[in-house]
Amino acid sequence: MEIAKLVLKLTGSSSEIRFHPLPTDDPKVRRPDISQARALLKWEPQVSLEDALNRTITYFRKTLSP
Repeated sequence: MEIAKLVLKLTGSSSEIRFHPLPTDDPKVRRPDISQARALLKWEPQVSLEDALNRTITYFRKTLSP
């Protein structure tokens, strides 16, 4: 919900957030764990979630514009 609200804010959209039943095989809990990437690859995220969303929004606006 937090990400959906942030996308609406960043895009200036007035879209409504809707909830639908999950598919039966959908994972009920998503908690990505990057500890292995940190330990094995010495990797750390370099971009904040908001910045990444802004970049993605900009890309799709350019790509999908007529």
